[in-house]
Amino acid sequence: MIPTRPDVLHALAASAQASGQAALCEFGGQHFKVVRRQGRILVGAWVDAPRRLSDRECEEIGEDAGFYDPLVIRFTFVECATARLIVEGYTGPLCDHECPLPAHFDGKNTFGDIAKCIKCGVTMIASQSRRGKHQEFGYDTWGLRRHIYLAWKRRGPPPGALQPRAHHGGVQP
Repeated sequence: MIPTRPDVLHALAASAQASGQAALCEFGGQHFKVVRRQGRILVGAWVDAPRRLSDRECEEIGEDAGFYDPLVIRFTFVECATARLIVEGYTGPLCDHECPLPAHFDGKNTFGDIAKCIKCGVTMIASQSRRGKHQEFGYDTWGLRRHIYLAWKRRGPPPGALQPRAHHGGVQP
């Protein structure tokens, strides 16, 4: 099985936790440095190209590391002056969702399931196009990638807890 970026970042975090030292890795042309400090995971990321990773790229790396609201900080590492430091920006409560059976919807062009948590009221939607070429995953008003949706479906922030950042282009992703 080919490892994915979330697999690599979780393995680096486990290694950093076990050794107490920073764990470094290159994956898919990106370099990662993961360290645990005072129970927090800190992720450094950079590329070899003469550019910085964009805020959106860093946010996706942070989500892959398990952060709910990744905060990107410009930071100079010994390994690279253009690196970015990614930390968890969300400090609010999390809900262990309890959803009754999801309701199935079947439209002309899409079909899927919709569920609402009885504890916090968040609405979760998974839809797929009729031809099976496009999937969308929604959590409250946020569009998510599949693996993030599956993680947040079990445990995630309550509705309205996350705020859009500037790199979202004025609209939530």
